[in-house]
Amino acid sequence: MRIILMIEIFLALLFALFESGWGGISEPVDTEVDDNMMEYLLVAKNSISYSTACRYLVVDLDHDDCSELITIYPTDNAEDNIRPFITLSDIYLMDVGKQTNFEDAERIDAYPFDLNGDGRKEILVNKLRHDSLFIEILSSSGQKTGRCFFLISGSPRPGYEWECYASPMEWRCQAGDTSLVFSLYTGYSYQHRGIVRVRYPSGEIVDARWFGAYINKLAFMNFELDGIKDYYAGSNTPDNCQGLQVNGTDDRHTYFFIFHSTPGSIFYETLGGLSNGSNAYPISNGDGPLENFWILYSQHNTEEADSSFLGIYHYPGRRFIKKVKLAGSIMTTAVQYDFDRDGKKDILLTHTNGTLEIRNQQLQLLQRRVFNQQVVAQWFFDLDQNGLPEIFIHANRKLYVFSDRLKLIAKQAMDVEDIQLIQSATGRSLFVRSKTSLSFLSLRPNTALAAHYRRIWITAMLSGALLFAGGLLLVRWYKQQQIPYLAHHALENLEIPGVLILDQEGRLRQMNEKARVLLNLTTGHQGQPFLKIDNELISRMKPFIERAYRQAQDTSAEQAIPIMEASANLHVFFRPLRTAGDRFKGLLMILEDRTEQIQAMQALAWSTMAQRLAHQIKTPLSSVVLAVQRLQMEYVKDGASRSKEYDRYVDYVTGEVGRIRHIVDGLLKLARLEKPVHRACRMNDLVRLALKK
Repeated sequence: MRIILMIEIFLALLFALFESGWGGISEPVDTEVDDNMMEYLLVAKNSISYSTACRYLVVDLDHDDCSELITIYPTDNAEDNIRPFITLSDIYLMDVGKQTNFEDAERIDAYPFDLNGDGRKEILVNKLRHDSLFIEILSSSGQKTGRCFFLISGSPRPGYEWECYASPMEWRCQAGDTSLVFSLYTGYSYQHRGIVRVRYPSGEIVDARWFGAYINKLAFMNFELDGIKDYYAGSNTPDNCQGLQVNGTDDRHTYFFIFHSTPGSIFYETLGGLSNGSNAYPISNGDGPLENFWILYSQHNTEEADSSFLGIYHYPGRRFIKKVKLAGSIMTTAVQYDFDRDGKKDILLTHTNGTLEIRNQQLQLLQRRVFNQQVVAQWFFDLDQNGLPEIFIHANRKLYVFSDRLKLIAKQAMDVEDIQLIQSATGRSLFVRSKTSLSFLSLRPNTALAAHYRRIWITAMLSGALLFAGGLLLVRWYKQQQIPYLAHHALENLEIPGVLILDQEGRLRQMNEKARVLLNLTTGHQGQPFLKIDNELISRMKPFIERAYRQAQDTSAEQAIPIMEASANLHVFFRPLRTAGDRFKGLLMILEDRTEQIQAMQALAWSTMAQRLAHQIKTPLSSVVLAVQRLQMEYVKDGASRSKEYDRYVDYVTGEVGRIRHIVDGLLKLARLEKPVHRACRMNDLVRLALKK
């Protein structure tokens, strides 16, 4: 189980390594990788040529989750006698509907818009005629409905065409009063710019807010949760800006605008002068009123460190609460998404020099990717419908696709001018307009690369598993080799009795030097059947070894069995060797040499006997000595001759008693001798000591 757990942990770590995808905070992007080696492929189909004079809109008009294609011929062509027209078709231009002509218009533009909230979109056509703008309504099938109203007129400058377009923003129906909100925009400062609300279908203007700044994209949101939409936008400074003031704003400065639902209400914050533009994105993290905005401000192409910035604007306080300066120019289109999965939205912004950045609401840099290509345009689509946006960037005549983790997943060489999302029953794809053709792109997994990586993955896994298994076997083999080595080393060097190890077949597996000396064996018997070795002592042990093997079959037979008959001075003990599962693996034999023990016992016996004998002899001798001494003192000697004879006998008795006493003292000294200590010595020193004595 532990091995399986280790393998699972190993695989999980590898999977996390391959799937994390974040890498470091700032990393370069390798744009030179072969297209066929990318994770996904951009597959083009049904590429067709088209008229560069036409515009194309991809939209689901009839609310059936399938996109239709609107073809717009926007201007009249007097030379070819072609008036502006609109046609509807399926997305692949296979089923083209009836052409709708606008004979009374010089220029047109079209905006799909749901007028009555039923999900089906009508087409609001801007018709420009001389100095007037009209709005005509087409049905979702592209047919004229007869509804048309005048919106606004102006006075063009000499030598200029009058130009103004109205983009529908909101359909309102309150207390029976039906109205439309339009955003009016133009690239010329002397034309109308603003927001107007008109009654429908009369076209009567009931609320107008004019400004001098150039706004090309107006967005709306219910800031105050009162059910009424408020509008917000950034602004641009066009190349032909004039700087004419309208309500405090002009087209030579860049602003952040908010238009409340209150008629005539305009709030703006001046961000800078001439620029590439600005944009605003609301930050909504809860159910309360909206308070903060991301503000992107981009200067013209420059490498100055403070030329552009990203800031957090607190609308109730009318101030920036945070701001970070950015070098160079940035794209003012961005995407909000919870990239770091912390429950709060982050923002992805693109530098025109080819740098992608993700920052959180504290403006901290979460991720940066640098691919050093001059960015022309960018788009954000959830093409695979997994809830995560893909980033499409057009740079250096190539289309690059990045995942939400800023990983380059696909690229294709094409000169893109516009990309729109196609919805169909088979999934999502892209409608791509280049300078020469219309293409239909789909993002598909690179199955060949996936198979290649799968083979690499399987090979790596098998190699890893083999290496892991080999490592385990190597460790096991090392332990198997190390334990006998350590056992052999211990048996050879420790001061222990003779030890032999027999396996379950009775073969000699291990024997220390002490056992070899006690059994009087030569080397080279390891691995041989022990009982077949030609040796007298082994022959004596045979019945006891066989008995020990029989007892080993009984798991309760754990006691050692002494054998006293091996030799006069040799005792043998047996103990079965078992595994943790109580499986019999062999026999342990311990050979104990009793020679020194017997010698010590004999010495002890001699010492005891000498003590007793000495006491038994010394006691009567003491009495004899005392008696002779007393005779010498108390009896009167009879004459000189008799005295000499008496003294001679007394001296003789005394001398013999003294000699016996000397023998007894020697026995006592022998009894008190300590056990000898054996140690190495020089033979020459030992001989010299003996000669001196």
